[in-house]
Amino acid sequence: MTIRKLSLSFALLAWSFASGCAPSQPTDALGGGPVDPGSPSALYEHPGTDPKSQTAVDRKVEEQAVGSPEVYARLHACGKIPVRSLGRFLLSRGVSPSGAAYQLYEQGRIAMGSANYGSRTPETIIASTANLTKQFDVLVTAAPEILKNAGAPTGACPGVVVHDGTTFTKDGLACLMGKPAKGEHVFLANQAVKDGVAQGLSEDDAKAIAVATVLQAAHTCE
Repeated sequence: MTIRKLSLSFALLAWSFASGCAPSQPTDALGGGPVDPGSPSALYEHPGTDPKSQTAVDRKVEEQAVGSPEVYARLHACGKIPVRSLGRFLLSRGVSPSGAAYQLYEQGRIAMGSANYGSRTPETIIASTANLTKQFDVLVTAAPEILKNAGAPTGACPGVVVHDGTTFTKDGLACLMGKPAKGEHVFLANQAVKDGVAQGLSEDDAKAIAVATVLQAAHTCE
């Protein structure tokens, strides 16, 4: 009997709240009536994120914290290298059109985001993980040829030596990246070889991984 009385009491209490609070009557506790979730007044602004609260100096400091103007532009306004451009790049750096690397490139064009005219699909503008994975496969396969033939007279970097047997060269890395190389680039490339050898790779394989890594970093906007 007691349980029935308690249940009845809770039911009456709930009914009294429901009947005493009409949806059309706003209360101070709720801060007003129904609000359109799409209206500007319903949006929450995090402190300091309102563009009006930032001065030109503030934005400049924020951009400089990210990096140089070149780095900032690449982070915010750069798509992937077009598949045809990658093919021309490989040929200009000593990759043979009949070799395994270029054949892998040809077979992997769709996987790298090339246009598929049969299905009326345009080339992807922003690289996906699958695109970049296949691109790195191609670059790793092409790296030994690039190391050997990048300085060929008919290529883009005649006379250039990418690796002189002891260290990577600035001119060689500049040929790979398409821009002047710095001492830091040489250090990182050499360190990649040392790390690869320390992990059990042969020196040639470690050089190939280093070259592919330099190429992937230079021609990917991530």
